[in-house]
Amino acid sequence: MHFKSLLELLLMVAYLAEDTIAHPPDVIPHTYPPGHDPKAIAKAMANWRPDHGHQIWTLSGLREGDIMDHNPNSRNVIRDSNKLWFNYTVPYVIQPGLTQYERSEVFKGMNLIMQGSCIKFRPYQYYRDRDYIYLRYDEVGCWSYVGRQGGGGQVVSLARNVPEGTCLYHGVVAHELLHAIGFEHMHNNYNRDDYVWIYYNNIRAGEEHNFLKISPQEYTDYGVPYDYDSVMHYGRTAFSGNGGETIVPKDPNAKTGQQEFVSRRDFLKLNTRYPCNFGK
Repeated sequence: MHFKSLLELLLMVAYLAEDTIAHPPDVIPHTYPPGHDPKAIAKAMANWRPDHGHQIWTLSGLREGDIMDHNPNSRNVIRDSNKLWFNYTVPYVIQPGLTQYERSEVFKGMNLIMQGSCIKFRPYQYYRDRDYIYLRYDEVGCWSYVGRQGGGGQVVSLARNVPEGTCLYHGVVAHELLHAIGFEHMHNNYNRDDYVWIYYNNIRAGEEHNFLKISPQEYTDYGVPYDYDSVMHYGRTAFSGNGGETIVPKDPNAKTGQQEFVSRRDFLKLNTRYPCNFGK
């Protein structure tokens, strides 16, 4: 068997390692917000298609769609060093029961992040790790906390409820893992009005809060310009109530909402928050 890179070999080693635990220790309990409707969310996800103009994670029924962390100060690349992962390492546990293909999508999502940064994902080791992410497929929706929560295992939900409406796709995995590392969404950037129009008349009633801007005091972009290509940027019809566009780039050539890669500017911010002179 030939491997194209050391990273590919390491990913295969991780695949063969003991990374599935039926009952992992000290999993942090989570509580869905009032009004959270699992049946409605599952139905919306079942009806979702890739050409709908918004990503599947926007349907998960949490803050901004997929954020379980409700702390309003945990924004974009968070400032709180207590929420960083130690030694650039994110230990993980995968819920038993994924197919080989689903596991490969999880590892592809991890690879999207590792290939341009010093972040490393490795299987949880009970004798050395206190904090870790617990990748589950039996929760409702695609979601994550923002940053390391501390105190044990924090769930990253990658629901597999329907064939096409699954969260177990490499770009979705990368998006949720970047939340766990410390990223929030691009469209909430404090200077977003310089780059996109928000059409509030098209936003579904009660979802307007998902478009609140973040003040410069709460947010840092480390001087990296606004990024239409970011895997953290929502598509044009996110939270639409009538099928109309809600987020429209002012650059007529810009496209948003991709879920295939971590952008160059995503990496610039990631490698500033977790500095290690990657590639030098």
